[in-house]
Amino acid sequence: MDYYRAIQVMTSIKPMKAEEVVQIFPLVRRITAGNASVFAGPGTNTYLVGMDEVTVVDPGPALDSHIEAILGAS
Repeated sequence: MDYYRAIQVMTSIKPMKAEEVVQIFPLVRRITAGNASVFAGPGTNTYLVGMDEVTVVDPGPALDSHIEAILGAS
């Protein structure tokens, strides 16, 4: 994907909503934790990379709802 297409994709992504799975790229999904604060902004972003075998990048806080969202999307 070239630079300009990546910018198009990133600017068309929906706003962050807690525990919602958002497809960023074909193999990358984002889940925002419900821990909004001055430090975390709208919440910690967790990224799931892959489909059959998934790598979790920054699992975020140990909130039951966030853990369930990660497991449900994996």
